[in-house]
Parts: sequence; C-alpha cells; structure tokens
Amino acid sequence: MRIYKGLLLLILLLVLAACGEASQEKVLKKLDKAWSGADGYEIEATMELNTGTEPKTYKVEVWHTEPEFYKVEVNDENDVAQLILRNEEGVFVVTPSTNKSYKFQSEWPHKNSQAYMLEGLLQQIKSDSKAEMKEEEKTYVFTVGLQDDKSGLPSARIVIDKKSLKPKQVVLLDESEKEQVSISFKKTEYESKHSKEDYALEKYAENKEKEASPDIKDSTTTYYPQISLQSELVEEETIQENGITRTVMSFNGDKSFTLVQQPIEASSELLPVFAAGDPAHVGPIIGAVTDTSVSWQQYGKEFFIASNELTMEELLQVAGSLVEGSLK
Repeated sequence: MRIYKGLLLLILLLVLAACGEASQEKVLKKLDKAWSGADGYEIEATMELNTGTEPKTYKVEVWHTEPEFYKVEVNDENDVAQLILRNEEGVFVVTPSTNKSYKFQSEWPHKNSQAYMLEGLLQQIKSDSKAEMKEEEKTYVFTVGLQDDKSGLPSARIVIDKKSLKPKQVVLLDESEKEQVSISFKKTEYESKHSKEDYALEKYAENKEKEASPDIKDSTTTYYPQISLQSELVEEETIQENGITRTVMSFNGDKSFTLVQQPIEASSELLPVFAAGDPAHVGPIIGAVTDTSVSWQQYGKEFFIASNELTMEELLQVAGSLVEGSLK
C-alpha cells in the first residue's frame, strides 16, 4: 500500500512539473504570436540608468513598420535626441543636432537589439534554455540570462501583462543582481501608423541655420577614465591632422586599452559614414560596439576605446567613467 501511494505521489509530482513547463512554453508561444505577428508596433517608454553617481531618466520612442522599417528615438532631459533608423538603405545612428550619421552593416534589431525592442526581448527569452517564468496575479515575470548582449550585463527581469501580453517593465541586472537599467513601458500598440517615408534618413536632418547644440561649443576639454581596471596611463599623445586635434591615450597593465578623443565637427549635410559593429547604448548615448571596441559622441567630442583584453562590460565601465581634467 505504501509503495502504491509513493508511486501515486511520484506520478502526481511529475504531472505537476510537466504542467509548469507546458505553462511557460504556452506563454512563450502566445508572446511569439503577439510580438512577431503584428504588422508593426509603437512603444513609448522611460529608461532609468543607475550606472552613474545618480539615476538619470530618458524618454524612448520606438516605431516599427513591416517588413524592415524601424526607428528608435532617445531624448535626454534637455530634449537632445539621438536616433537609430533601419530602412531600405541600411541601419543608421543619427545625431540630428550635429547632422552626424553613421551607417552599419548590421542585422539590428534581430541581433544585438536594445532592451526596449520587442524583437530583442523575445529573442533573449527564447535563446535562454534556463529562462524561468513566474506567474503572478496580473503579470508573467521572466528571468533570463542575456546571451551575447552588448549591454555588458548578465541578466534581465522582464515583466509582461497577462491580459494584453504587452511588456510592462524590463530591468537589467549586474552580477550581484543590482538594478542597473530600468525600462518602464508607458504605451505599446500592436499597429503602425507610419509609412516608409517616415524612416528616411533625410527626414531627420536639422535646419542648417540652427545653432550648434551647447555640447558642440565646449569641446576643448580632455577626458580621463576614473576606473583603473589594473591599468595605468603610460602615454598621452596629441596629434594635429587636417585641422583636428586628436588625443590618444595608452593604458598598460593587466587590462590594457587605448582611448582616443577628438572634437565633433558639425556637418551641414547628413552624409552617413560607415561604422563597424552594431548600434548600442553607451550609457544613455547611442554609439557603436564591436567585440573589442566602443565608440560614441558625448560632451562635444567623439570617443573611441579599443582593447583585446577588456570584456564588453569593462569597456562600457571605462566609457561611463570619463570625467574632464585629470586622472584620480
């Protein structure tokens, strides 16, 4: 009799475990249908970064129109905008205030997407065989490891509304599970109100008569990283070339890297320059990353960090630690 009860209990536990697995699989199939099956979507969200000395919040707007048209706009507290565009001509990062545009040979957003893009969220959930789903009263909460993610962070918590299957919040976590980036979704609509002309690069050129942004006017300061990573500055060289002053710093040690910086030159025409890698966030700034480098524009300057020894997380840590004046 005891053996019979034991077998019955074991069978019951196996059935319950199977039901739990099926539940997560069922939810994922629903998400796949809702997020991939739409003709397009629009998202409005806020992104809070906790990677600096104090939290900073940015506005994010995303448009997607089938088949392959995308626009991401990120605005800071001064309403200075940056864009990522995907249209028939390719993938671009645009800074309208300087008429600067970079073109990528990239599969974005289907690879190396941002955490506020439905494609990227779905791919992260599907690609992590150890993803866990917790069912709460009104939400599904997925905890996933970030696979080949350019944020440099190892995991994320994705909160999805049960009824609408729309994302409510995404939180990116560091190794100690401390929140580094929090994205709150204010609006998600499974439709597109935009034509392909709304994704044209030329549409986002600033008025040529508009003054350069304040960021461009003060670009003579030199910036230094305030995180050592077992490296020290061994050489700093200033190079004059074609009227541009470029500063090159070499850091040697356990984690060697090179930092290059030069003033941004605003352009009168929005002519794209080819860039390596994929569009990615360097803090709030949209820049470009490869496996060994990070490049971005900030403080009226163009920055480039390269290393064969730093991880992506470390590259972004160095980028986020730059301050004007001197080393610590």
